[in-house]
Amino acid sequence: MLYFWEKFWFESKPDVQVGYFRTAFLSLAFIFYLLKLFDLDFLYSTSGLVEKADLDMLINPLYRLHYFSFPETVFGIKSFFGVLFLGFFVGILGFLPRVLYLFLLMMHLLLVHRNPTVIYGADMLISLGLFGLFLMGSGASLFFKNRGEFYFLKDFRESLTSAGVRVIQIQVSLIYLFTALEKVRGESWWSGTALWEVFNNSQMMVVDLSFIGGFPSVVVFMTWFVIVFELFFSFAVWTEARNFFLLFGFIFHLLIAFLMGLWFFSFFMLSFYLLFLNNPNNELNDYGLRS
Repeated sequence: MLYFWEKFWFESKPDVQVGYFRTAFLSLAFIFYLLKLFDLDFLYSTSGLVEKADLDMLINPLYRLHYFSFPETVFGIKSFFGVLFLGFFVGILGFLPRVLYLFLLMMHLLLVHRNPTVIYGADMLISLGLFGLFLMGSGASLFFKNRGEFYFLKDFRESLTSAGVRVIQIQVSLIYLFTALEKVRGESWWSGTALWEVFNNSQMMVVDLSFIGGFPSVVVFMTWFVIVFELFFSFAVWTEARNFFLLFGFIFHLLIAFLMGLWFFSFFMLSFYLLFLNNPNNELNDYGLRS
């Protein structure tokens, strides 16, 4: 048992998967914040959507970041974003030491806490991804050969990377599990009408699917299928059925992006799938667990 425990956590050798994930994830984060440049004043300035004096009503001061003040001037806010973009860019190239991912996470959380009225699932996934990169490191670079390192640190780095990947894989599994469990608490999911309520809400949908109302059995099937998929995904990705569920998840999130306009949320979720790709150097296949 101890042998399998150690191999599961510390010997999965996922540098390639981490490299793919880091490149895709940080590229998405770069674009995510790049689009916010058009509304910097509105989103983050003192004359914008939320004044600093109102933050205590939105976030308990005990949980708000106070290690330094968020810039108040337009120049200060733009400089803040400049540092953030530089960090993302260097991270995409694979040059960023893992400790600096923690610094990027703090910068991201400052933005979240400066205006919590505009955050949604994508912001939460950025937090998870940056924390994951702090644990995993940069992995293999897709652009340059990896830098040399002290031999005595190599084993420690590989073990920490492996454990970091497992932590994020488990967290992604729990996201699906608790999403499914939260759904089954709602009466509309049991009655099979939950998706119809979504399809019929013009504020949530960007594509008109009202015609599906003429096929109530299809609506009920789709509603229950979503619950079954999310519930079983959290377990199936640890078995030989992983590729099937990853493919279905890929289609599932593309539909969410196209039908509901949640492009960043969907693609951030899909970027985490890269950490589940099969690793030919892994020796956990004998009991169905792969990196």
